[in-house]
Amino acid sequence: MDRGMSLSCMVENRTLACGKDLKNEGGELCMKRGGIVPSSVVLTAFQVMSRVFLTWAVTHSVKEVQTEDSVLLFVVAWTITEIIRYSFYTFSLLNHLPYLIKWARYTLFIILYPMGVSGELLTIYAALPFVRQSGLYSISLPNKYNFSFDYYTFLILVMISYIPSKYEFGVFYIKSCNRKS
Repeated sequence: MDRGMSLSCMVENRTLACGKDLKNEGGELCMKRGGIVPSSVVLTAFQVMSRVFLTWAVTHSVKEVQTEDSVLLFVVAWTITEIIRYSFYTFSLLNHLPYLIKWARYTLFIILYPMGVSGELLTIYAALPFVRQSGLYSISLPNKYNFSFDYYTFLILVMISYIPSKYEFGVFYIKSCNRKS
């Protein structure tokens, strides 16, 4: 099996798993709302929406990007982040938090966060030519609703919005880590 094929299969499996993860993420939002997991409901909701958007509206919809290294970058970052996060929550609930898990939770973020954001942005960027060429999800005028939508432009605006939103989240997370340490 060639590298591109295996990466494509991995992305397809992650895309399918994301549909199943959505239920888990919804459950996580409820746990956060109920105070079981100590995180912001709003930040988690944005993270869930971002991941669903990137997985379904970009990676799943634009098959040509599924073999890009950038997809591997964000999938690996997301996966490692979730393993660390859920290990942290589990051990915390058991009142037996190993130092290594706590260290990983508050230190590997420095590597994983830029890695994930870079992978996400590079994947959206790689999708742009295919979206422009195919007109994917775009609605042209004239139509009976007198409404137009250009998905290509929307993706560019999403990429631009990453700058303030991801920066602010990173700063917020680092400050909250400093308070918890």
